[in-house]
Amino acid sequence: MARMVFNTKTTTALVERLRWDTTFRCLCGWRRVCDVPSESTYSRAFKECAEAALPARLHAAPLEEGYPEQLVGPNSRDSTAIEAAEEPERQGSRRG
Repeated sequence: MARMVFNTKTTTALVERLRWDTTFRCLCGWRRVCDVPSESTYSRAFKECAEAALPARLHAAPLEEGYPEQLVGPNSRDSTAIEAAEEPERQGSRRG
């Protein structure tokens, strides 16, 4: 999660940051530098998460809990203005 949230490009960069950034390391659950897992441990964990489709399951869980009897699909909105071809006539107004 931290790798995605903090836009860390590689596992090597993640491990390096965990080693020098005390606050980041503590937020991730490790107090000491020696507690930080190795790159190979992260690689195995990433592989397991991918095989288990963990990101998709984490995304779906709140929807399944909040809307168990409903089908919830993607929702995309576009804020582009749509201009009318001509202004509609208003009922009850007189021009002239």
